[in-house]
Amino acid sequence: MPDKQQIKKAKLQSIAMLIMLIIGIATSLYFFLQLQTTNNELEETKQMLIEKDKHLEMYRDSLVQIVEEMSVDPSPPDDEHSHTEVLSPRSPIKQKSYDRIIKASKNAHYFLGFYAFNVPPEKYELAQKYILNEGYTVFADDLLEERQSWLATSATILYYDEKNSDKAKQIADDLEAITNQSFSTQIGAGLGVPKGLENQYFYIHFVK
Repeated sequence: MPDKQQIKKAKLQSIAMLIMLIIGIATSLYFFLQLQTTNNELEETKQMLIEKDKHLEMYRDSLVQIVEEMSVDPSPPDDEHSHTEVLSPRSPIKQKSYDRIIKASKNAHYFLGFYAFNVPPEKYELAQKYILNEGYTVFADDLLEERQSWLATSATILYYDEKNSDKAKQIADDLEAITNQSFSTQIGAGLGVPKGLENQYFYIHFVK
């Protein structure tokens, strides 16, 4: 018959095995959750690349339109002097096109998420067109059917670096002129913004 010492030893072995089993289950659960997180991140990255590809395609079409505008003479030349003026890179129509290309190339550096709710479709499309023509890299674009908890209570431009406050104000002023609706600017908490890229991210919450 086992003595108390043996019984105590057997209990300790059982407890040790139980602890090891719990640790094993916890480790498996940890790696499973890590795998799920990785899969979710990959899916988000995939969707972001899909949206970016769509945007780049639209941006390409916009550039084609600009180039076509640049190739059209504003009026038929009457003489040699007028012909020189038409072909000059500083002619108004061409200078405007050059300016658009330069501005769009600079704006492509910025990532922009665009969400709208309870706004007329025509105003939503006007805002979309503005974002496209300005050359921003759009990674999200959605006219929401239901109000989300993270959505701003009024039309707002969110930015994530103090240095971008003027840029946010410019976007707000442009959208206000286009949609005839007031936009405010606000520095965001950084949710959904990759670490280290805060100076390149903006969100537009177009809410009425």
